[in-house]
Parts: sequence; structure tokens; C-alpha cells
Amino acid sequence: QSLNLYRYTKQTILLSAIAIFIVTHLLLSFVTLRLDLSKGAAYTLSKSSKSILRKLEAPITITLYTSNNLPPRVTPIKRDVLDLLREYERASGNVLFKDVSFNATEEVALVQQLGQLGIVSIPVREQEQNEVSLTEVYFGVTLKIGEIEQPVAEPFSIENLEYNITS
Repeated sequence: QSLNLYRYTKQTILLSAIAIFIVTHLLLSFVTLRLDLSKGAAYTLSKSSKSILRKLEAPITITLYTSNNLPPRVTPIKRDVLDLLREYERASGNVLFKDVSFNATEEVALVQQLGQLGIVSIPVREQEQNEVSLTEVYFGVTLKIGEIEQPVAEPFSIENLEYNITS
């Protein structure tokens, strides 16, 4: 009889542990926790930016435009920019973030629209073994308030990007 009690207790403990895990997982899925351990909290918006975002009355759309031929050494910069722009979206209910990746040779109308905004192709030097080449890439950020869309200066400079967006 003690063997049956042991089985019953073992099953109860196992089922209780699974139930606790599922309930905890469900409760924590609604909570977003972020910890920025980067130098100077580079991926956390400053208090002044958050204050300005809280006071926004009109919705703002922040759009990152990138051509899909970015060289591998630019990919970390894009990831950092994406993280910062998503932080803007999280900080305010009035900010919508869009990530637009496109093929510059196929989407000529978009390239022309970007050119009118002042976002032009950027030559990026690539070096592979004994070969050096230039790749034309698009990498730009715009802010749109109402019908007015403006480019953000220096989107490659992650150190200055928050300042350039907020100002």
C-alpha cells in the first residue's frame, strides 16, 4: 500500500509542477522585461525622449528603409537601428514603426520616392580576398507626421540616431 501512495504522490508532484509551469508561463507572457547592459545604455531611450513621446498628440510613423543587398558588415548596424526604433514604438502608443526591405532594381517607384525625400543610395566598400568592390545600398529612416514625411540625418550613426529622431 505504501508503494501505491508513493506512485500517487509522485504523479501529484509531477502534475502540480507542470501546472505551475504552465500558469507561470501564461502569466509572464504578458510581461515584457528588458535589461540594457550596453555601454551608456545605448538601446534605452533617454528620459527626455520618453518625456517627449508621452506628450505626443498626433501619431508618428517611423520607417526604416533598407535595400535587401546590405553587406554582412552592415547587418549589425541594421539590427541596432531596428532595436532603437522598436524602443520608440514601445515607449509611446502614438508611434508606429515600419521596417521596409526592398530590392532597389525591382522597386523603382520606391527608389524614386526615397530620392525625393533625400534618401539616396550609399556606396559601401566590400573586400573579399583579393577583390574590392562597391555595393550601392539604401539605408534610411523617415518620420511621418500626418502627410509630412522627413528623413532622419545619419541613420548609420547609432550613437546620434536617438538625438536625430527626437529633435
